[in-house]
Amino acid sequence: MSILKKLLIIGAGGFGREVLAWARQSTGFETEWTVAGFLDDNLDALAGKPMAAQVVGKVSDHQPKDDEVFVCAIGNPGLRRKVQEAIESRGGVFTNVIHRTVVFADNVTLGRGVLLCPYVVVSAHATLGDGTAVNLHSTVDHDATVGKWCQINCHCDLTGGVTLDDEVFLGSHAVVLPGVRIGARAVIGAAALVNREVAADTTAIGVPARPMRLR
Repeated sequence: MSILKKLLIIGAGGFGREVLAWARQSTGFETEWTVAGFLDDNLDALAGKPMAAQVVGKVSDHQPKDDEVFVCAIGNPGLRRKVQEAIESRGGVFTNVIHRTVVFADNVTLGRGVLLCPYVVVSAHATLGDGTAVNLHSTVDHDATVGKWCQINCHCDLTGGVTLDDEVFLGSHAVVLPGVRIGARAVIGAAALVNREVAADTTAIGVPARPMRLR
C-alpha cells in the first residue's frame, strides 16, 4: 500500500478557502494525497473563518519535504508564478488538483500545479500550462493553448484554437473567439468579448473588448 503525500495549499485567502473544498472533492484526494493545510505568510489569514484545515506555516520560509506536494491558490497570476518558482527552487513538487466533475476530451495536455474547479470542460487537444487555474463552469475548447500561471475565472469560454500567453487574467464571463491570441500578462475584464488580438501587458474591457485608455 502506497503512502499518501501531504497536500499543502498555498494561499489561505478566499480562493484558497474554496480550493480546500475542491481538493477534498478531487480525483486525487485520499488516492494520491491528503490535505495537510495551508501555507500563507499571514499566519492569521483564517482568523474568524473556521475551516477543515489550518495555516501550518509561511510560504517564505517553508522547506519542502519529500512527502509533500503543493498547489497554489493565489488569484494573481504574477504572484502565483513567483511563489511556484520559489517553492520549486527549494525542491517542492506541484501536483494537479482536478475536481471530480471536470470533463476531459481526448489528448489533453496539463502542466504542473494545474487547478481545475467544478464543472470545467477541457476539450480535444487543448493544453494548459504550469500553474494555471480554471474556475467554475469555464470551458477550454479544442486546440486551445493556455500558457503558464493563467487565471481563468468563472463562466469563461475559450473557444477553438485560442492562445493565452503566460500570466493572462480573464474576468468572469469573458469570451475569447476562435483563433484569437491574448498576450502575456494581459487582463481581460469581466463579461468582455475578445474578437481580436490583445497585446501583452494590456487591459481590455467591453463588447467587443478594447484596450482601456488612461485619462
